[in-house]
Amino acid sequence: MSRADDIKAAQESLNSQDWSGAVVDNTPPATKVTMSARYSSDIAQRVLEDAQARGLKPGAILREIVEAHYAALDAAGDEPITVRPADVVRALTQVARRKSPAAA
Repeated sequence: MSRADDIKAAQESLNSQDWSGAVVDNTPPATKVTMSARYSSDIAQRVLEDAQARGLKPGAILREIVEAHYAALDAAGDEPITVRPADVVRALTQVARRKSPAAA
């Protein structure tokens, strides 16, 4: 069946007055929303370098970062926790020393 035939069949079904078998589809559309943001030049450069090293588009890198952020928030829950300052400093030091995937 050609595209023109598909269009014609769809138009004929819409013109039909018998809607007794119609079913409401409340499924939200699987669309993506484009958002714009401004980044400092050093952050933008890091994103661009990461994207190039991994063979991805910068938007894919940013999407991963945002998804990981919200996944971490969801996993953490709303319960307050107590953390020793020394543990926070140790974790931040480890993150700062971590090499990027491109340098490995």
